[in-house]
Amino acid sequence: MSSKVLVQYVRMSDTNDDLVEYPEVGRRPIGTIVAINGDNGPIIGWSKCSEKDRFNRKRGIDIAHGRASMGVDLDITKLPMEYQDAFQRTIISMNSRAQKYFK
Repeated sequence: MSSKVLVQYVRMSDTNDDLVEYPEVGRRPIGTIVAINGDNGPIIGWSKCSEKDRFNRKRGIDIAHGRASMGVDLDITKLPMEYQDAFQRTIISMNSRAQKYFK
């Protein structure tokens, strides 16, 4: 019996003090979650890799950072079903980390 493990890559962005995480399905990254420091606490931004594309970390960070800066919300119900759980877990984890980091 094999057990599945969700691995999240966590690192600091190269260009600023943002937090970055990559939700995965299996071992394949499916998107990027970014937390930036807003006036009233952390703001979460996101990007989702198309199933037709090859994942690009830099492009994902750029899109997620732009959405965080503009305050674009993520409606998880519009994601493919297999992505919803991974995104939800990563957003909860990121929000908790960002609350501590951006104090």
